[in-house]
Amino acid sequence: MRIDTKLDIKIYAALVMGVLIYKVAEQFYGSIVFFSAYFEDVLALPILLKTSLLIVQYTNKDWSILILDKAEIITIAVVFSIYFEGVLPYFDYRFTADPLDIACYFFGAWFYSTYLNKALAVN
Repeated sequence: MRIDTKLDIKIYAALVMGVLIYKVAEQFYGSIVFFSAYFEDVLALPILLKTSLLIVQYTNKDWSILILDKAEIITIAVVFSIYFEGVLPYFDYRFTADPLDIACYFFGAWFYSTYLNKALAVN
């Protein structure tokens, strides 16, 4: 397996770098409403799920072909939506219930499913 030729790893690295660049720029220039409201929500699931998948795949050789099925990805997007848009706004003033955030979570889930949900090795 050659990681440098795997498109999913390159996309994942670009997403992580994009978030890091955005967070550094945010510290110096302040936040841009669109990015602070939706950019992080779109990228939350792809980065979280790919990071988790890579950890599992690299920690056990037998799991290197593991990927998430569509039902698992949808369930995770639903749980994120309920927790971050339905529960947290009632307990923490920093969170607001925004229906567009739910759309962002599901777009991120679709993006992950389409481009990042790949096995490390093929048997």
